[in-house]
Amino acid sequence: MRMKGVVLGALLALPGACIAQSGAAWSPTKNVEIIAPAGPASALDQTARIVQSIVKSQKLVDATVLVTNKPGGGQALGFMYMNQHPGDGHYVAIGTISLITNRITGVNPLNYRDVTPIANLVAEHVVFGVRSDSSLRSGKDFADRLRNAPASITIAFSGAPGNHNHIAMGLVAKAAGVDLKKAKTVFFNSGGELTTAVLGGHVDVVVGGSSVFASHLQAGRMRLLGVTSPKRLQGPLSTTPTWTEQGLAASFATFRGIVGPRDLPAPAVRYWESVLERVSATDEWNAFLEARHSQGMFLRSAAY
Repeated sequence: MRMKGVVLGALLALPGACIAQSGAAWSPTKNVEIIAPAGPASALDQTARIVQSIVKSQKLVDATVLVTNKPGGGQALGFMYMNQHPGDGHYVAIGTISLITNRITGVNPLNYRDVTPIANLVAEHVVFGVRSDSSLRSGKDFADRLRNAPASITIAFSGAPGNHNHIAMGLVAKAAGVDLKKAKTVFFNSGGELTTAVLGGHVDVVVGGSSVFASHLQAGRMRLLGVTSPKRLQGPLSTTPTWTEQGLAASFATFRGIVGPRDLPAPAVRYWESVLERVSATDEWNAFLEARHSQGMFLRSAAY
């Protein structure tokens, strides 16, 4: 599965949510909340906080902007909290592929029709990591262990079953000819909990966004077995081989953007589109992407 097809296919599944083109200008009149539907230190939390930081440093919003963490329910708790304020542009959230997958998997009934797409910001690949002293030295070691003794290895993800991390693992397992249901899998609320689990020796392999493990890789605490990019990433992750290099056709990227509550009026959508477009053009945002080995992909509401 090619990155472009997966990402663009997912993005094109998100319509403009019947956004009207008329209406007076809108701007915040009270505090704004950016809701991260995951725990602290997660990729969603990191994204919310860098947007908050840039909005403040560049004075893009004439109001106080706060980040609120609402983990749980495969991100559903965060979106449900946001939708307690329908049509209110003072509440926005980090939107991910879970808005497509959750209803498919039955994790919760929410999907992309229950929110208002505002703008996409990021396309991110998925990496597979182990503690630096792990006996698994490569993606080939991992695939061989899965084939020969799948119950002997514990694989951990952040988020809910069926999310982008789980999809990435499913693609690797399928390419390796392995039934993923025979492996031991566990789920955590955030990337922070995930890294704590692998560094503490409680799980063998962790699967998450390339942004989550970068600092631990640079500090020598972790080693990466493979990445779901079509070609090697740059910077510190340039030494991490793709799964394709290791003989497994597993290429995939997920998206991360900003959504609003249901029935968000067009003026509020236009306001946040403009703010986020300016965020995505800043040096601070590009440094954030580079440090976390993510790819910028800004899309306005209709394209998102």
